[in-house]
Amino acid sequence: MRTVGSLPVDLERFASDIRPRGKSFVSVLKIAGKLGARVCILLENDDAYRQARIDLAAEPPTIYLIRSSPVWGERYLNSHEDHLLTPRERFSVAHELGHLVAYQRFNVLPATEKSTYWAQEEWMHRFAGALLTPDVVVDECLFGLSPGEPVSPFKLYSAAADLVRLSQEVLATQLCLRRADIGFMKLGVARKGGDQERILRVLFSVTGHQLRLPNNHSHVYEENLLRKLKADDTGAGTLRQCALGKLDPQDLSIAWRRMGTLNGSAPKGSSTESHELMPVFWVSIASYVQTSVRQLALW
Repeated sequence: MRTVGSLPVDLERFASDIRPRGKSFVSVLKIAGKLGARVCILLENDDAYRQARIDLAAEPPTIYLIRSSPVWGERYLNSHEDHLLTPRERFSVAHELGHLVAYQRFNVLPATEKSTYWAQEEWMHRFAGALLTPDVVVDECLFGLSPGEPVSPFKLYSAAADLVRLSQEVLATQLCLRRADIGFMKLGVARKGGDQERILRVLFSVTGHQLRLPNNHSHVYEENLLRKLKADDTGAGTLRQCALGKLDPQDLSIAWRRMGTLNGSAPKGSSTESHELMPVFWVSIASYVQTSVRQLALW
C-alpha cells in the first residue's frame, strides 16, 4: 500500500516512465498533451511575483505561465511550440504537471497548509527534474569521468543550454543523483561589510552524498579557492584540506568557469552590503583521489 512518504518516489518513477527514451530533448508540451492538460501563456499587468499555476478544475486542466506585460492577453500553446518557452518556463510546466499527476493518480491536491506546502513543492521539483532530464544526457555528461574527477563546467553549460534546454541547476542536481562523489556550486565573489573582505556567496549548491558543501544562500571564506577564482576565469586544480564555511576540511578536485556578473547588492539585513557588480563562477567539485598521473579535464 502506498504511503504519503512514498509519494515523491512514486512521482519520480512515473516521470521517468513517461519520458521518451533515447532522446536528448523532452517536449514538455507533448507530455502535457498526453496527460490531458493544456498550457497557456498569460500576459498580466501585475507586479505580483507569480510564475505558473495550474487550474485542476478546468476542462481540460490548464497550466498558466504568467508573464509580466503592460497589456493583458493569453496564448494557448500547441504541442510543437516548446521553442516559445524559456528553460524556467519549461521547468515550471513540468512542475505543475507533477501536481496534475499527484491529483489524478494519487488523489493528492496541491497543499495549502504551510507545514506541507514546501515539502510538496520539493516533490514537484524532483518530478520536473526527472521528467525533463533524459538518461542519455546524464550518461553523456558523466561518460569517461574518473574517480575524483569533476564534471567539466563547460560540458554542464553546453548540455543544459543546447541539449535539455534547462537551467544548469536542474542538470547539476540530476548528475549528483547519479554520482555520489561530485557536486556543484554557483558562487559570487562579494565583499563583506565593514572591512570589505572578499567572501564567497553561495548562490546554488548541490552534492552527492559523499561530499559536503555549504548550503544555498550561505557565505563562506576559503582563501585558496578565492585566490584561484580571482586569478583565472577558467581553471582546474586541487584544494587540500579545504574548509568551506563551518564544514570539516576536505580534499577536493575542482574545475571552474566564470559565467558573468550579477548586481552585488545584498539582501536587507545581510552582512554583505556591496553594490558593485559581483563576479559569478560555476565550480564543479569531486572528492579528491590521489593518482600517479593526474590531469583534470576542464573542457
